Amino acid sequence: QTLTVNAGDGITLSTNLTTNGTTIFDSDSDASGTGSFSIAANQILETNNNSLSITANDMVLGTNTVSSINSGSTTLLASQPSQAIRLGAGAGVNDFALSDSELGLITATNLIIGDNSNGTITVDNVTSFSGPLTLNATATGSAVNFSGTASSGLGDITLNAGTGGISFGVDVGITGTLSLNTLGTSNATVLSNNNLILGTSTIGGDLTATVSGSNSLNV
Repeated sequence: QTLTVNAGDGITLSTNLTTNGTTIFDSDSDASGTGSFSIAANQILETNNNSLSITANDMVLGTNTVSSINSGSTTLLASQPSQAIRLGAGAGVNDFALSDSELGLITATNLIIGDNSNGTITVDNVTSFSGPLTLNATATGSAVNFSGTASSGLGDITLNAGTGGISFGVDVGITGTLSLNTLGTSNATVLSNNNLILGTSTIGGDLTATVSGSNSLNV
């Protein structure tokens, strides 16, 4: 009961869609950079807890009073090699981007964003997603960066970065476990004004962790 949908110039769900197996969308199958994936306002993509994969140049989730995506493990991939991924605020014209409000419309047993082909992932002012989250930017030179405005309310989070490393340029509030992995000799810098639990991690270079105030770091 696998559903696979490929399109070269975008996919738009204008009505509710329920699937009963692995669900795969590639809305930029010709890699032209013009294929976005969109769900219209007040519509729902439901996979009945099956896995979901979406490859797109960009994503647009219309406003909804409930989740626009309800699924099992969900993987979101940028269609262009080295394409930057932006989560929260500050998206550029050519970025694969999800705003904070759009992230809040995704319910998944695990949300995986990125792989070994995209560019750097930047997280800025994300406060609406609390489920398990994995961010992958493992291409040579790619990084995972938190910048701009502090993010908070994040649950279990795994960050996998390329040789660009991992940087918390702003405070990040994490209620679950943080796991960090970097390639080569790249460094990881973590800043938090909240209690922090550091899980299994592999850092090629140096790890600098700063937990301020009366908060604790548990390893």
